[in-house]
Amino acid sequence: MAISFLFMVFPSFSSERTFQINLQADYISWSEDLSIVIGKGKVKLEYKDVQIETENVRIDLHTSELLAWDKVSFKLKTRRVEGENLRYNLEKEEGTIQHPSGKEGLFFYRAEEAFFSSEIIELRKAYFTSCELSLPHYKIRAGRISIRLDDEIVMSNVTFSLGDIPVFWLPFFVQYLREENRFILPSLSYNDFAGWSIQTGYYFYASPSFQAKLHLDYREEKGWAEGIDISYRFKGAKGKLNTYFIKEKDTQEERW
Repeated sequence: MAISFLFMVFPSFSSERTFQINLQADYISWSEDLSIVIGKGKVKLEYKDVQIETENVRIDLHTSELLAWDKVSFKLKTRRVEGENLRYNLEKEEGTIQHPSGKEGLFFYRAEEAFFSSEIIELRKAYFTSCELSLPHYKIRAGRISIRLDDEIVMSNVTFSLGDIPVFWLPFFVQYLREENRFILPSLSYNDFAGWSIQTGYYFYASPSFQAKLHLDYREEKGWAEGIDISYRFKGAKGKLNTYFIKEKDTQEERW
Protein backbone atom coordinates (compact mmCIF):
# COMPACT_ATOMS: atom_id res chain seq x y z
CA MET A 1 0.00 0.00 0.00
CA ALA A 2 1.42 3.38 -1.00
CA ILE A 3 1.85 6.13 1.59
CA SER A 4 1.42 9.76 0.55
CA PHE A 5 3.22 12.44 2.51
CA LEU A 6 3.37 16.23 2.11
CA PHE A 7 6.10 18.07 3.99
CA MET A 8 8.06 21.32 4.08
CA VAL A 9 11.84 21.42 3.56
CA PHE A 10 13.95 24.05 5.36
CA PRO A 11 17.29 24.43 3.49
CA SER A 12 19.00 25.88 6.56
CA PHE A 13 18.07 26.98 10.05
CA SER A 14 18.82 30.61 9.17
CA SER A 15 16.71 30.65 6.00
CA GLU A 16 13.04 31.57 5.92
CA ARG A 17 12.57 29.85 2.57
CA THR A 18 10.63 26.57 2.58
CA PHE A 19 9.96 23.92 -0.08
CA GLN A 20 6.75 21.96 -0.43
CA ILE A 21 7.27 18.36 -1.56
CA ASN A 22 4.70 15.66 -2.27
CA LEU A 23 6.20 12.20 -1.63
CA GLN A 24 4.44 8.88 -2.23
CA ALA A 25 6.03 5.48 -1.58
CA ASP A 26 5.28 1.99 -0.28
CA TYR A 27 7.41 2.76 2.76
CA ILE A 28 8.48 6.12 4.28
CA SER A 29 10.78 6.54 7.29
CA TRP A 30 12.69 9.31 9.13
CA SER A 31 15.97 9.54 11.00
CA GLU A 32 15.84 10.09 14.77
CA ASP A 33 16.47 13.83 14.45
CA LEU A 34 13.91 14.07 11.59
CA SER A 35 16.55 15.51 9.24
CA ILE A 36 16.51 12.56 6.78
CA VAL A 37 13.46 11.23 4.92
CA ILE A 38 13.69 7.88 3.10
CA GLY A 39 11.16 6.47 0.64
CA LYS A 40 11.22 2.91 -0.73
CA GLY A 41 9.12 1.03 -3.27
CA LYS A 42 7.20 2.73 -6.10
CA VAL A 43 8.42 6.18 -5.11
CA LYS A 44 6.75 9.20 -6.70
CA LEU A 45 7.95 12.68 -5.79
CA GLU A 46 6.71 16.07 -6.98
CA TYR A 47 8.42 19.40 -6.36
CA LYS A 48 7.65 22.51 -8.44
CA ASP A 49 8.24 21.50 -12.10
CA VAL A 50 10.07 18.30 -11.11
CA GLN A 51 8.57 14.80 -11.02
CA ILE A 52 10.62 11.75 -10.01
CA GLU A 53 9.72 8.06 -10.17
CA THR A 54 12.11 5.50 -8.69
CA GLU A 55 12.37 2.68 -6.14
CA ASN A 56 14.58 4.40 -3.55
CA VAL A 57 14.95 8.03 -2.52
CA ARG A 58 16.72 9.83 0.33
CA ILE A 59 16.19 13.52 1.17
CA ASP A 60 18.41 15.48 3.55
CA LEU A 61 16.22 18.27 4.91
CA HIS A 62 19.22 20.23 6.22
CA THR A 63 21.22 20.35 2.97
CA SER A 64 18.25 19.99 0.54
CA GLU A 65 20.12 17.15 -1.20
CA LEU A 66 17.98 14.46 -2.82
CA LEU A 67 19.41 11.07 -3.84
CA ALA A 68 17.56 8.49 -5.94
CA TRP A 69 19.38 5.32 -6.91
CA ASP A 70 18.98 2.42 -9.31
CA LYS A 71 16.59 3.23 -12.18
CA VAL A 72 15.16 6.76 -12.16
CA SER A 73 12.60 8.58 -14.31
CA PHE A 74 13.14 12.33 -13.99
CA LYS A 75 10.74 14.87 -15.53
CA LEU A 76 11.58 18.58 -15.66
CA LYS A 77 8.66 20.61 -17.04
CA THR A 78 7.84 18.80 -20.33
CA ARG A 79 11.16 16.93 -20.66
CA ARG A 80 11.66 13.41 -19.36
CA VAL A 81 15.06 11.80 -18.74
CA GLU A 82 15.53 8.13 -17.89
CA GLY A 83 18.70 7.11 -16.07
CA GLU A 84 20.33 5.90 -12.87
CA ASN A 85 21.59 7.38 -9.60
CA LEU A 86 20.07 10.85 -9.53
CA ARG A 87 21.48 13.60 -7.29
CA TYR A 88 19.38 16.78 -7.08
CA ASN A 89 19.63 19.91 -4.93
CA LEU A 90 16.18 21.29 -4.12
CA GLU A 91 17.47 24.74 -3.21
CA LYS A 92 19.76 25.24 -6.23
CA GLU A 93 17.35 23.34 -8.53
CA GLU A 94 20.17 21.47 -10.29
CA GLY A 95 21.63 17.99 -10.27
CA THR A 96 23.27 15.08 -12.07
CA ILE A 97 22.11 11.70 -13.37
CA GLN A 98 24.11 8.70 -14.63
CA HIS A 99 23.53 6.96 -18.00
CA PRO A 100 20.73 9.34 -19.07
CA SER A 101 18.58 8.87 -22.16
CA GLY A 102 15.88 11.13 -23.54
CA LYS A 103 14.50 12.97 -26.56
CA GLU A 104 14.90 16.50 -27.93
CA GLY A 105 12.66 17.27 -30.91
CA LEU A 106 13.08 14.41 -33.40
CA PHE A 107 16.33 13.20 -31.85
CA PHE A 108 17.03 10.56 -29.22
CA TYR A 109 20.12 10.74 -27.04
CA ARG A 110 22.13 8.64 -24.61
CA ALA A 111 25.10 9.71 -22.49
CA GLU A 112 27.44 8.60 -19.76
CA GLU A 113 26.41 11.43 -17.44
CA ALA A 114 24.25 14.56 -17.45
CA PHE A 115 24.19 17.79 -15.47
CA PHE A 116 20.92 19.69 -15.58
CA SER A 117 19.16 22.77 -14.26
CA SER A 118 15.95 24.57 -15.19
CA GLU A 119 17.76 26.21 -18.15
CA ILE A 120 20.30 23.70 -19.50
CA ILE A 121 21.20 20.03 -19.83
CA GLU A 122 24.88 19.15 -20.33
CA LEU A 123 25.69 15.63 -21.57
CA ARG A 124 29.12 13.99 -21.36
CA LYS A 125 30.23 11.27 -23.81
CA ALA A 126 26.89 11.30 -25.62
CA TYR A 127 25.31 10.49 -28.96
CA PHE A 128 22.24 11.69 -30.87
CA THR A 129 20.21 9.88 -33.52
CA SER A 130 16.76 10.09 -35.09
CA CYS A 131 16.76 6.31 -35.69
CA GLU A 132 14.43 4.54 -33.24
CA LEU A 133 16.10 1.11 -33.52
CA SER A 134 17.92 -0.33 -30.48
CA LEU A 135 21.02 -0.44 -32.72
CA PRO A 136 20.69 2.86 -34.68
CA HIS A 137 21.74 3.00 -38.34
CA TYR A 138 23.63 6.21 -37.62
CA LYS A 139 24.87 8.18 -34.61
CA ILE A 140 26.23 11.64 -33.96
CA ARG A 141 28.72 11.25 -31.12
CA ALA A 142 30.09 14.16 -29.11
CA GLY A 143 32.48 14.57 -26.22
CA ARG A 144 30.11 17.15 -24.73
CA ILE A 145 26.61 18.31 -25.64
CA SER A 146 24.88 21.36 -24.12
CA ILE A 147 21.11 21.60 -24.58
CA ARG A 148 19.74 25.05 -23.83
CA LEU A 149 16.07 24.31 -23.33
CA ASP A 150 13.84 25.58 -26.15
CA ASP A 151 16.89 27.28 -27.68
CA GLU A 152 19.80 25.26 -29.12
CA ILE A 153 21.96 22.13 -28.97
CA VAL A 154 25.71 22.83 -28.96
CA MET A 155 28.02 19.84 -29.60
CA SER A 156 31.82 19.68 -29.35
CA ASN A 157 34.22 17.03 -30.70
CA VAL A 158 31.52 15.68 -33.04
CA THR A 159 31.81 12.42 -35.02
CA PHE A 160 29.14 11.27 -37.48
CA SER A 161 29.03 7.46 -37.78
CA LEU A 162 27.14 5.02 -40.00
CA GLY A 163 26.62 2.08 -37.69
CA ASP A 164 29.95 1.90 -35.86
CA ILE A 165 31.98 3.31 -38.78
CA PRO A 166 33.11 6.99 -38.41
CA VAL A 167 32.36 9.02 -41.56
CA PHE A 168 33.40 12.60 -40.72
CA TRP A 169 34.40 14.79 -37.76
CA LEU A 170 33.64 18.39 -36.74
CA PRO A 171 35.16 20.40 -33.87
CA PHE A 172 31.68 21.71 -32.98
CA PHE A 173 28.12 21.79 -34.31
CA VAL A 174 25.05 23.87 -33.37
CA GLN A 175 21.45 22.76 -33.90
CA TYR A 176 18.81 25.39 -33.13
CA LEU A 177 15.56 24.31 -31.49
CA ARG A 178 13.80 27.64 -31.89
CA GLU A 179 12.30 28.88 -35.13
CA GLU A 180 15.22 30.46 -36.97
CA ASN A 181 17.73 29.75 -39.73
CA ARG A 182 19.61 26.53 -39.06
CA PHE A 183 21.29 23.53 -40.63
CA ILE A 184 19.29 20.32 -40.47
CA LEU A 185 21.07 17.44 -38.77
CA PRO A 186 21.79 14.56 -41.20
CA SER A 187 19.46 11.54 -41.10
CA LEU A 188 19.92 8.09 -42.59
CA SER A 189 17.43 5.79 -44.33
CA TYR A 190 17.38 2.71 -46.57
CA ASN A 191 15.13 1.26 -49.26
CA ASP A 192 15.55 -1.32 -52.02
CA PHE A 193 15.21 1.29 -54.80
CA ALA A 194 17.94 3.78 -53.76
CA GLY A 195 19.96 1.84 -51.17
CA TRP A 196 21.37 3.81 -48.24
CA SER A 197 20.52 7.53 -48.25
CA ILE A 198 21.72 10.54 -46.26
CA GLN A 199 19.34 13.52 -46.01
CA THR A 200 20.71 16.96 -45.12
CA GLY A 201 19.52 20.51 -45.63
CA TYR A 202 19.03 24.03 -44.36
CA TYR A 203 15.94 25.57 -42.77
CA PHE A 204 15.25 29.22 -43.60
CA TYR A 205 12.85 31.02 -41.24
CA ALA A 206 11.91 34.47 -42.50
CA SER A 207 8.80 35.02 -40.37
CA PRO A 208 5.75 33.13 -39.06
CA SER A 209 4.28 33.77 -42.53
CA PHE A 210 7.14 32.44 -44.66
CA GLN A 211 9.55 29.50 -44.28
CA ALA A 212 11.66 27.45 -46.67
CA LYS A 213 13.64 24.23 -46.44
CA LEU A 214 16.55 23.42 -48.77
CA HIS A 215 17.32 19.73 -49.37
CA LEU A 216 20.68 18.22 -50.31
CA ASP A 217 20.59 14.42 -50.20
CA TYR A 218 22.76 11.56 -51.39
CA ARG A 219 21.46 8.13 -52.43
CA GLU A 220 23.83 5.19 -52.70
CA GLU A 221 22.38 3.85 -55.98
CA LYS A 222 21.02 7.07 -57.50
CA GLY A 223 23.45 9.87 -56.58
CA TRP A 224 22.83 13.47 -55.47
CA ALA A 225 19.40 15.09 -55.21
CA GLU A 226 18.28 18.58 -54.24
CA GLY A 227 15.07 20.48 -53.71
CA ILE A 228 13.27 23.28 -51.90
CA ASP A 229 10.03 23.36 -49.90
CA ILE A 230 8.27 26.69 -49.39
CA SER A 231 5.31 27.40 -47.13
CA TYR A 232 3.55 30.74 -46.79
CA ARG A 233 0.60 32.21 -44.97
CA PHE A 234 -0.60 35.72 -45.74
CA LYS A 235 -3.87 37.52 -45.24
CA GLY A 236 -6.41 35.72 -47.37
CA ALA A 237 -3.93 33.20 -48.80
CA LYS A 238 -1.78 30.28 -47.72
CA GLY A 239 -0.05 27.42 -49.47
CA LYS A 240 2.96 25.14 -49.96
CA LEU A 241 5.34 24.49 -52.85
CA ASN A 242 7.53 21.37 -52.76
CA THR A 243 10.21 20.71 -55.40
CA TYR A 244 12.77 17.93 -55.69
CA PHE A 245 15.17 16.93 -58.49
CA ILE A 246 17.56 14.06 -59.12
CA LYS A 247 19.53 12.88 -62.14
CA GLU A 248 19.96 9.18 -61.46
CA LYS A 249 23.57 8.12 -61.88
CA ASP A 250 22.67 4.55 -62.88
CA THR A 251 20.05 5.38 -65.56
CA GLN A 252 20.87 9.08 -66.30
CA GLU A 253 17.12 9.69 -66.05
CA GLU A 254 16.05 13.08 -64.69
CA ARG A 255 13.28 13.00 -62.12
CA TRP A 256 11.28 15.82 -60.52
